[in-house]
Amino acid sequence: MAEADAGHVQRALDAVISAVRASGHRPSALAPHRPNPIALSETAGVRLALTLLTIAPLSRPDRIQAVTSGIAAMSVEETYYWYALSTGPSSQRARRALRVYLSGT
Repeated sequence: MAEADAGHVQRALDAVISAVRASGHRPSALAPHRPNPIALSETAGVRLALTLLTIAPLSRPDRIQAVTSGIAAMSVEETYYWYALSTGPSSQRARRALRVYLSGT
């Protein structure tokens, strides 16, 4: 699981919309006044959580775009692998490694 404030969600809006669509919902289901959470499929939720966890400390738009595009292009197995590393005991190091791997800096 991952939590994100409005700023992080805005930076990862494409990933949020992709997760909503992949879970069988329309993008119009996203609304600030929505009373209930949107149920995501496991795969879409893992991909979105990995995106939000990885871009959290980033501020440069080019790096954010590189990371979100890289995660979107990953296979399901690779996404689960990086998610497991990013939520494990050395999660900060794994997230940093993924940011470097995907953005090249």
